[in-house]
Amino acid sequence: MSKFPVRLFPGAEFLEVPFKSFSFRLSDDSSPNINAGIGKVRFLGPLNFVQKLEEKLEFPGNGNGPYVSIDGVAVTGGLRLTIPPVQAGAFTLKNISFNAGVTLSLLGRPATVTFGFAEDNHRFLMAYGIFGGGGFFHSKVLCMK
Repeated sequence: MSKFPVRLFPGAEFLEVPFKSFSFRLSDDSSPNINAGIGKVRFLGPLNFVQKLEEKLEFPGNGNGPYVSIDGVAVTGGLRLTIPPVQAGAFTLKNISFNAGVTLSLLGRPATVTFGFAEDNHRFLMAYGIFGGGGFFHSKVLCMK
């Protein structure tokens, strides 16, 4: 197949993945062979602000920015963004990170959409004077037919 977009959740579209090409080959004597040429992923509708942020921000290394990974069972694409610490007087906010992604199964399992703020093993920290705390948020939604 070639030159087709995939829009997740028709009717409530928020992500478009344009495929330049996609092929899947399976033979008895070898493992599955998947080739995908993916264009520029666009955020739509309620996530349009992410598209605008991407246009204004440059993503320095350290795993920041858009990503696509393909393993033997799924294709995952998304965006990671880490923000430097913020300090203003007695207020401090650090370990700020965002992660949003979509996983499409190659085995017929439901697609998943994830969104996270910080991570369980790298929680955000917020403090004002001697008072402080931190945490993380991660959600995963299964998309059933």
